[in-house]
Amino acid sequence: MTPARLTFMLVLLAAFTLPGTTPARPRAPRVAVFELELRNVRLKASMAKILRDYLSDRLAATGRYRVVPGDKTRAALNREQLRTKSSCFAKSCQIRIGQALAADRSLSTRVMRIGRRCTVTATLYNLETQVTEKGASAKAGCGEETLQGAIEQVVRQLTGGGGPVAGSGPGPTQSGPVVEGGEVTRAAARLIVQVKPRTARVKVTGPGRFSSTGGWSWERSDLKPGQYTVVAGARGYVNTTRELTLSVDDLRTVKITLERPGNLLVTGTPAGARVEVTGPGGFSAVKGIPLSVKGATGGTYQVKVSRQGYRAEQREAQVRAGQTTRVEVRLKKEAGARLAWVRIPGGSFRMGSESGASDEKPVHAVRVSSFELLKSEVTVGQYGACVKAGRCSAAHADDGSCYVYRGGRWQKGTLPASFRGKDQPVVCVDWEQARAFCRWAGGRLPSESEWEYAARSGGRAQKYPWGNAKATCNRAVMNDGGLGCGKQRTWPVCSKRAGHSTHGVCDLAGNVWEWVEDCWHGSYETAPSTGKAWTENCSVSRRVRRGGGWDGVAGYLRAAGRRLDSPGARDDRLGFRCAR
Repeated sequence: MTPARLTFMLVLLAAFTLPGTTPARPRAPRVAVFELELRNVRLKASMAKILRDYLSDRLAATGRYRVVPGDKTRAALNREQLRTKSSCFAKSCQIRIGQALAADRSLSTRVMRIGRRCTVTATLYNLETQVTEKGASAKAGCGEETLQGAIEQVVRQLTGGGGPVAGSGPGPTQSGPVVEGGEVTRAAARLIVQVKPRTARVKVTGPGRFSSTGGWSWERSDLKPGQYTVVAGARGYVNTTRELTLSVDDLRTVKITLERPGNLLVTGTPAGARVEVTGPGGFSAVKGIPLSVKGATGGTYQVKVSRQGYRAEQREAQVRAGQTTRVEVRLKKEAGARLAWVRIPGGSFRMGSESGASDEKPVHAVRVSSFELLKSEVTVGQYGACVKAGRCSAAHADDGSCYVYRGGRWQKGTLPASFRGKDQPVVCVDWEQARAFCRWAGGRLPSESEWEYAARSGGRAQKYPWGNAKATCNRAVMNDGGLGCGKQRTWPVCSKRAGHSTHGVCDLAGNVWEWVEDCWHGSYETAPSTGKAWTENCSVSRRVRRGGGWDGVAGYLRAAGRRLDSPGARDDRLGFRCAR
């Protein structure tokens, strides 16, 4: 085709163009707006993000640009920073991110303080031509509101006044209001989680079965208001959990620095001594010396070391992140503290009695764990060793406050010499004195259910430790042919071999009543089924005693029989034994 003919055809095409038609409106460029670069400016991270989002919203509101959603830009930025282990304010870095987000332009903004004034400078970069397309700057104070005004000025400069793009507003012949604004979004909260080290992983759970995992820098801007749980962890570090509540349009940043676990090492003598360790988060462990806890959470730990025949020791240990805390304990022997312990295998039994008093009902099932019980009631000699060691106060034998049997009745007075033999059960001790001795011996008072389980020879359905045969002085020190089998006092412990339980425990029926740990309840309604001491919701401020004494008839010696007394009570029929 000749040049002359081509010119003719173009003129002809122009002549037939419909009047009033306009070319298609160009598509607005897509812009990736990056985080503010702060220089010599102190600004909270949350406020910097709010200003960045304000910049994005104002830029989008002009209609001249489409803005990549902020969460997508931040996610890409976090991935790039994780890969390069550096900030991403360099142009080359922002070009890579912008291209990955399919953006046409990138917008970088710097806030720099000089003296008392701040300058906001923005640079719009064309990713296709890789040249700076526009620049804008504004000066203002360094406060949050003044910076917001400076950003408004920068947006006007970048968009030529902030009006709509060419062809998008009313034409010369059109009239009516021009409406501009941002996109209507649903109410949501934004959460940012940042964890050190960068090898950490984050899991966030929340309302409506929400669950999300991610790397060391996690962010979501579409969260429902409610309660959230953040769990951060990394190999070689202690997991950390945070709880928080997000409200509508809340912006929350959670920063977590994970700690390396510590170690706790308990050594000393004698080897094999019992070590009890408790610590943060409900941690609990029981082992023999030496004991080690690897990967321990930092915090304060309580260490208790005990052994029969030795004075128990308790220490406090402070475990710090990445360090090993050593505790050395050398137990000292206690003179005269020779105690015979009997192991009682655990099991289930029916506690109480249908034919007994109302406080023995209802009969109920109890599961008792294995434990150890002193073979005999604590003797005068054993208790004296505790007093000599300075761990127990003297029994109330000589201070006139103990109830003793005299002149056919019990009255306050001094304990007769016939009760003071080293092998006699110690009496005239109150509940707190009994507990103090048991702690010194490395034990405790038995629970009421443990005591009855042992008195039934392992929970058997029988009345007495030996079975169902009638209680007489052949098997127990009791009121049979006279108080104390005619002696009107206690007998040396384990004097009635025919009355021993199947496990070899003596005097569980008769000789002296025995303190237990439980407080008094008038019935077994709502009683625990675990074998532990029942010390809650007490009927009165009284404690339980079990087993009957040298003044008791057969009915008082039953395994299910029980009585109450004030914790401060002391008389010549009341003693105790320990468990552990």
